[in-house]
Amino acid sequence: MNMIIKGISSLGLLVGAGGFRIGSVSNRVGVVARTRLYSIGGLRASSSSAAADDAATENYGTEDEAQELLDVEYRGKKISVERGTILRTALLRNGVSPHNGQAMYVNCRGLGTCGTCAVEVIGDVEPKKWNLQETARLNLPPHKYPGNQKLRLACQVRVEGNLTVLKYNNFFGQGTERLGPVSEADFKLPLGDWEFVTDSPPKRKQKP
Repeated sequence: MNMIIKGISSLGLLVGAGGFRIGSVSNRVGVVARTRLYSIGGLRASSSSAAADDAATENYGTEDEAQELLDVEYRGKKISVERGTILRTALLRNGVSPHNGQAMYVNCRGLGTCGTCAVEVIGDVEPKKWNLQETARLNLPPHKYPGNQKLRLACQVRVEGNLTVLKYNNFFGQGTERLGPVSEADFKLPLGDWEFVTDSPPKRKQKP
């Protein structure tokens, strides 16, 4: 079974509507219900056990910890983002998209396999260099050297400082023309909260 799961993951399929993801939503006092997801092989699966929730709290901090907000500027719009938030999520939840045109509908919803959320990031994010998904996808057409070297996948990086985020033209954001101010009238969130089904909570600093 593990070999099947890893095989599916390695195909780098363009998965829409959160395909191959299993999630559970847990409610907490004073907090909007959120999806807790844990990675198993190439799939994302959920755990409702007390041990898993304790581990999540240890990694991400407690719900009542003060949020540290950072500024992200994207195509003429400035938004406030909690440190540790996935960049794609931060943009979409604030009414702007890292996807161009029809890519707002046809994308992998955060798996890092489609490459349509490619952006240039100026500022501090984690990881600081390409992870495995970025290395694989940004080296595949239509992304190519040398233009790909300045790009990151918004779904694979977390905000760790004030950022300026640049978007380029074409379906995969692989063009050479920097896009101007965003038109909020063109913004679409086709799947609503299901767009974020694979997200883990923002990583927060531990108290000393």
